[in-house]
Amino acid sequence: MSRDLNREEVLKGLACIGRHPLYLRHAYLECNVSELGVTDISAIAKYSHLMYINCSKNKLKSLKALVDVPTLVQLNASENELTECLDFAPPRCSFDNAWATGHNAVGSMLTLADLSNNKITAMRALDEHPFLECLLLNNNFIPSIFGLENLQFLQVLDLSYNKLETISGLDGLRIQELILRGNNIKTLNGLDNLPCLITLDVAFNDVADLSGLAQCDQLNYLDISNNRVTNIRQLDYVSPLQWMRRLILVDNNCCNLKLYRSRVIFRLPQIVQLDSTNVSAEDKIAAMNLYGDVGGDKEMRRMVFAKYFGDEPFIDFSEHLSDCEDN
Repeated sequence: MSRDLNREEVLKGLACIGRHPLYLRHAYLECNVSELGVTDISAIAKYSHLMYINCSKNKLKSLKALVDVPTLVQLNASENELTECLDFAPPRCSFDNAWATGHNAVGSMLTLADLSNNKITAMRALDEHPFLECLLLNNNFIPSIFGLENLQFLQVLDLSYNKLETISGLDGLRIQELILRGNNIKTLNGLDNLPCLITLDVAFNDVADLSGLAQCDQLNYLDISNNRVTNIRQLDYVSPLQWMRRLILVDNNCCNLKLYRSRVIFRLPQIVQLDSTNVSAEDKIAAMNLYGDVGGDKEMRRMVFAKYFGDEPFIDFSEHLSDCEDN
């Protein structure tokens, strides 16, 4: 059964009185109309001074009523029944679209939009919201990335648990945190033109090749757990990334290899965390001594191996570092 939001519910949800930065007068800046079971929030449009709206956990199919809330900065519309991505665009007074009372019409001021857990099946051009910094679209049905090319302030993008098969449409964006876990992605191609990428989460996909990470010079955190990485030599694409500190690789085929942890640490001595465990200085020294340089002090490596691995048979892995199958 459809039900519209009423005035009393809006009044009850109003909070945070403060001086509005655009209207320069005191007003309610926040409204929470979450978990009311409503299908329409047109009643909220009478409060054009709102900057923060939480309309999550309702039954909304559209956000078009928010066109009359021009100074909206943060929106939580998660857990609704939305099928479109930000289907509203506040007017902007310009030379091409001017009117006498349009001095406060500056277009969308939205910086954060949470549209997670909806029924969105496709993205759309979001040029009307040029100041977006954080866009959360996880748990929808989106098959491809589209319409973000003009969002030059976008820093956080969450598209986890959708229907993505490739990474595209992100070239030149200044995204710092990209979350793509739980899709059907098979290749990491498409990341080479993200100069500010710091955090990447591609867990629970179908990735076996890490060559797409080679140009991610600023990458600090990588979660690629539950994929198909079989060969530890794939980490050679990651080893040149000097800022890499945290790697989550658990539940890949390579994790079953003998001395997996030491092999990874040897290739990535800059990391401070592998999977759920911190990497200590002792771990790094042990890995370096265990492998060492080809032709180095084999007897010393044998002694170090005995110290850390007890009665296990010693294998001089330094002789096999170029062997793809062994590594």
